[in-house]
Amino acid sequence: MENRAVSYYNFTESKKLGRVAGTVQRNLRYVSFDVLPKTRAQAKKVLSVAPDIPRGELSAQSIKFTGGKKYEVYQGPGVGYGRSGNGKASVSTNDWIQVFGKEDGWIMIQYDITSDHMRIGWIRESALPSNAQVSTLNFSPTAAYTTRSVSVTDDPLFSEKSVLTLPQGAWVEWLATMGEWAYIESSTGDLIRGFVPKSALTSDVVFHLENHPDASLQRYPLRGTLTITNSGRITLSITTASCTANGQLAASFALYDVTTGRKIVTASPTASGFYGQGSADSSVYDLLIVPVDAQGNEDRTQAISIQR
Repeated sequence: MENRAVSYYNFTESKKLGRVAGTVQRNLRYVSFDVLPKTRAQAKKVLSVAPDIPRGELSAQSIKFTGGKKYEVYQGPGVGYGRSGNGKASVSTNDWIQVFGKEDGWIMIQYDITSDHMRIGWIRESALPSNAQVSTLNFSPTAAYTTRSVSVTDDPLFSEKSVLTLPQGAWVEWLATMGEWAYIESSTGDLIRGFVPKSALTSDVVFHLENHPDASLQRYPLRGTLTITNSGRITLSITTASCTANGQLAASFALYDVTTGRKIVTASPTASGFYGQGSADSSVYDLLIVPVDAQGNEDRTQAISIQR
């Protein structure tokens, strides 16, 4: 066995068969020869080397743990988070383990399952060797929303295997970046931390109007988006409208901040629907879209309420 690789020989024919990159347990106190891959083909399937971490806010160090141990792996720093692998995720200390940092008595790690399937998760900090120096993870969560239906993975650098699918418009906390990936926490369903492509997130609040029914008729009269940026810029873009105002098809739409009563956007007709922009406090909570008839008269009986 060589560092970060295993060499194979055919001693009968005095022939070197080649070497396979991968980390194996070399401490004879903990080596189990029964679990070592017996052939080069087997080694290619199971052995791996700790990967380089892409540039971003996460970095990792390889730490040699006491061999012969196994620890339960969670999808976040606590038993309130789930476990991958059908609830059975665990890590053996006989292979390589990378450590990103610690949080509230837990450490964030990456380890391999097979040669092309890794996992990033959390184990108890007490698993660390006594001489290990691990920094604290100081995340600065940012509210974000999914721009499309997107899979969450705990293996962003290899298999990208999905452990959960978030719907479009799901709220998450964006904790950190790692290359083209965002590390997020979601409480949509089970509490989980994992990775999604950065391209699938926005820090803007985006409401999909088809998800907001008419208050009185419980139907969905609008299609389009209402977007609120961090700076308070508000855009109302309506692609399809079946609203009426005073018995007529709506000729335009007014958007109000319910708390202050101020009209902040007028969405006027365009070739593709209705469009308007305005500004308000980025924390605005309660909004009302009011259809307006051709004479400029509003009809609040047909208004659509939007609440964050």
